[in-house]
Amino acid sequence: MSGGQGLSRRLWLVKWWLLAMPHFLVLGVIGVGLRGLSALLTLFAGVSLLFTGAPRTPHAPPGGRGDRR
Repeated sequence: MSGGQGLSRRLWLVKWWLLAMPHFLVLGVIGVGLRGLSALLTLFAGVSLLFTGAPRTPHAPPGGRGDRR
């Protein structure tokens, strides 16, 4: 077995890693971005609950005038 043949057998691993690395970086950035957005929305929901005292109901009209008879 010559030295070049053993190198070419492992070369596909190097090529695969070099081609996959940009994809891993992009997925990592997207994942961090989604976690940041999730944290921001959670913080916004917590602050709104702190000031209003109650969660919004999805079917209530704006202004809360739906329970008057």
